[in-house]
Amino acid sequence: PSPTFAFTVPAPPASAPAMSGHLGSDAIVLQKDHEGVASQLSVKCQCGAFSARLENINPGQVLACHCSQCRRQSGAPFVVYAALPRDVVAGAFASKPCVKTFASSEVASRKFCGDCGSFLAMDYSEPHSIWLPWGIFDHIPAAFFDCRNSPSQIFGCSKSPWLQGVLDWPVLNEFGTYVPDPCNPESKLPWTASQALVTQVGNGQSSTAQASAAPAEKVPSTRHSGPGSSCLAGLLSLCSR
Repeated sequence: PSPTFAFTVPAPPASAPAMSGHLGSDAIVLQKDHEGVASQLSVKCQCGAFSARLENINPGQVLACHCSQCRRQSGAPFVVYAALPRDVVAGAFASKPCVKTFASSEVASRKFCGDCGSFLAMDYSEPHSIWLPWGIFDHIPAAFFDCRNSPSQIFGCSKSPWLQGVLDWPVLNEFGTYVPDPCNPESKLPWTASQALVTQVGNGQSSTAQASAAPAEKVPSTRHSGPGSSCLAGLLSLCSR
């Protein structure tokens, strides 16, 4: 099978009971409750200094935020968050020296990895909830779209006016139309001419560079049909409205 960017997270000790709030060996193990829950999930920063495993949990709510602070902090047009139980997730942050906190406003602080800069959490000091950005999850299950509280896009008044234009671009595999050093007028070679880039792709989301010429992918208009990319397609469809 083709290699992926998936990562391995250590399992909890065999002697440790699977109970809410147990933290062991970089893992968070949650007790399954009576509600519909997501299967095993993993979160990780870019460098791997922070990582955790989440099992049998559903967020209390998911939101896509267009506010200017989230856009500036993330460098992205919007950030999607999942509210997870504080009594479980907070222990993972407290146990990692790399986790730093920045007071971004009078009502919220943001956690990030001090080694690689990855954004890890938004914290409103709510007694039961802390918000994790979807970008640090290895995948988002369909169950995330079925929380007890309704999802929405917030701070729509700050939504980037150019977002729809970007979403209209073709969706290509790997590096797509990227031209190395594109501001150099003499740069004409495709990215596949760079062995370093081809190797990176081979070690990443696909095994070869041949798929770079594949036709644009149609983004499904359905809400979701299951875990994985279809959920992301549904989210992008929502945020393009």
